[in-house]
Amino acid sequence: MITRNLFELLVDIKLIDIILDAVPKNDRINRCRKLRCARKIVRFKAAHPTIARDDSIYQSYIASEEPA
Repeated sequence: MITRNLFELLVDIKLIDIILDAVPKNDRINRCRKLRCARKIVRFKAAHPTIARDDSIYQSYIASEEPA
């Protein structure tokens, strides 16, 4: 996992000067990934209501980021 992450970071660094608007595009991709993970956490919590995990922070993140 760490190796893949480092490889992706290296590719991002190499392409940052080649692709126009690379930084905003990369930011949007990362925000989409965070939103997808937050949705997974909320779905998991809904499927397993006995788990004592507060998912309100994830729900508020989804509500604020989903329109974008």
